[in-house]
Amino acid sequence: MKMNIFKSLLRAAGFLLIPACITMSSCSEDIDESDLYTFTGETIEDFISNNSEQFSSFNYILTRSGYDRILSTYGSGSKEYYTCFVPDNAAVAEYIDSLYNDKESKIEHNGMTENSLEGLSDSLCMDITLFHVLGTKKLTTDMNSSGLRTLLGRMITTDTKLVDGKPRMVLNDAAAIIDSHDDCVNGVVHVIDKVIPRSNKTIVRELQLNTEKFSIFYQALEETGLVEKLDAVDKELTAEKPAPVAEYYIPKECKRGFTIFAETNEVFAAHGIKTLDDLKRHANEWYGKAATGDRRTETEGWYDYYRNNKIEVSTGTDYTNEHNTLNMFMRYHILNYALSRDALTLDH
Repeated sequence: MKMNIFKSLLRAAGFLLIPACITMSSCSEDIDESDLYTFTGETIEDFISNNSEQFSSFNYILTRSGYDRILSTYGSGSKEYYTCFVPDNAAVAEYIDSLYNDKESKIEHNGMTENSLEGLSDSLCMDITLFHVLGTKKLTTDMNSSGLRTLLGRMITTDTKLVDGKPRMVLNDAAAIIDSHDDCVNGVVHVIDKVIPRSNKTIVRELQLNTEKFSIFYQALEETGLVEKLDAVDKELTAEKPAPVAEYYIPKECKRGFTIFAETNEVFAAHGIKTLDDLKRHANEWYGKAATGDRRTETEGWYDYYRNNKIEVSTGTDYTNEHNTLNMFMRYHILNYALSRDALTLDH
């Protein structure tokens, strides 16, 4: 009986040793091991913290935001997988310096108390984290021109470009993926050479900084009172806030987003509009009889909603009136949500 047990153990041991022997016999000095890795059972957070000489600064930001715990969870399904774009310490230091010395920010130093990691505000740490994390697993082969939606709710553009003579996936035309690790149990890590740049300016501020190009359009936004609405960042939460729940992230605010299709001065000029007054006159022509007149013409009775609801269009000088022709023209250029340029195009 004992002999049978011993033979069974030997057979079992032999079975376990066979794969190891095969692996050893297939080794060769000619194999390029530069792109190989072994499965370590690490989570994304494990990988980052285990390489602290490279990523301690980004890990500090993750810890401040609380997402170090989330990226430590083990994935067991598609909903528990993440993609994390991880910049090294030098890239984080460069980005912090740019934030602190940003002359175009509405808030001095972007709210930083000093030019250092510790000088970052909690909200900046959260924004940086959420802009570098996706709620799904994405390999570089899964990335295309449609872009990637981050946990911040904002899009990252993706494109393949030559970086130092090598084809790399580049994010937002600036941060290149230089290494990837898809062996993490809860997703994939892409090492990037820069912090992914994003603008913290409002859409109105962008137009202000380009007044030479968009002066007529911006003046019309001011005249109609739409500047204040478009300059809003946060939306008041009307629903009752839920009670705090341990280990779960509960949003404290609701971000506003807008998309503007803005004509340049050059485009306006091509249609005989060289001043704001010219635009007002054209708006009267285009919208003045939108709800009345002969529907068989191109300029009358074409606005079904206004006509059916007997809404009167105003050609007066109260441009803040939403039924004023200039106001209607401007609002026709605005979407009440943020839409990436990549979401407007399709690959064929």
